[in-house]
Amino acid sequence: MRAEMHEIKIGARTNIQDFVMVHVGSTTPTIVGDDCSITHHVTLHGCEIGDQCLIGINATIMDGAKIGANSIIAGHTIVNENKVFPENSIIAGVPGKIIGENDNSDRTIFNARFYETIARNYAKGAERLTPEQLAALQKRASSSDRE
Repeated sequence: MRAEMHEIKIGARTNIQDFVMVHVGSTTPTIVGDDCSITHHVTLHGCEIGDQCLIGINATIMDGAKIGANSIIAGHTIVNENKVFPENSIIAGVPGKIIGENDNSDRTIFNARFYETIARNYAKGAERLTPEQLAALQKRASSSDRE
C-alpha cells in the first residue's frame, strides 16, 4: 500500500489477499468498504469499492472508478478510469462492463466472515480452522445457497 497524496481506507472485516497493490490516484483516494474480499494480484488505484464486494483475481480498478455495494468484479477485469457501476453489478471484461445484476451480499459477507475467522485463529496462534469452525461455515454456506 502506498499513499503519498491521498488516503487509503479499508473497511471492517475486509480481507486483502496475497500480492494486492493498493495505491492512490493523482487526484483520488482509495476507499474500500466493509466485508469485501480483494483477492490475489488485484490492483486498486485511486478508486472506491462499496461494501460487500468481491474483486476477482488479477483485476485492476483505476482512478476515479466507483464500484457499487454488493458487486462482483470477475478475475482479470480492467475497470477504466472514472467508470461508475451501480450496486449489485457483476462486472467482467477488458474494459469492464456489466454482464449481469444480482444482490451478491450473502456470498460476499460469507467470504469476508470466512477470512475473518482465519485471521482470528492466526491471532491466537492457530494455523487452521477447527473442525467445528469448518462445519459451521459449511452449514452457513449451504443454507445461503438454498435461499
